[in-house]
This record gives sequence, structure tokens and C-alpha cells, in this order.
Amino acid sequence: RVRDSHSESELAQTLDVFKGGVCFLGKRQYRIGDVLHLTLPAINKPIPIETRCRVIQSQPRPRGTVCGVELEKE
Repeated sequence: RVRDSHSESELAQTLDVFKGGVCFLGKRQYRIGDVLHLTLPAINKPIPIETRCRVIQSQPRPRGTVCGVELEKE
């Protein structure tokens, strides 16, 4: 799940996970620099965690927008 700063959310498809970030396909458009909150499964925990991230790449596609986000360090 992806939530923006206005608390609007959508389900997104994870395309890739890499050290420090995630790439996903969403239906909404996001701009580079947008702050988002991702809900991600947690290893060995039954409850997913929400983490803050920043959009570093955004490319419109026919089925939505492919976004690359960098997870913010806590």
C-alpha cells in the first residue's frame, strides 16, 4: 500500500526491491521529491510496517506510473 501526504492511498504492485529502496507500479501519478509512506511486510512479524520514502524516479506507463522510491533512514 502507498499513502501520500494527503492520506490518500492505493494498492500498488511491487516490481523490485533493492538496498534502500523499492520500485512499484501505481495507478496514480507521483512526482520526483514527493514524500510517500509504504506499508511493507515485516520479516518475522505478523503486522506490516509503514515506512517513509521519497520518490526519486517516476515514469508514466500505459498501465500506470512506475516509481522508484528511496526509503528514509530513521
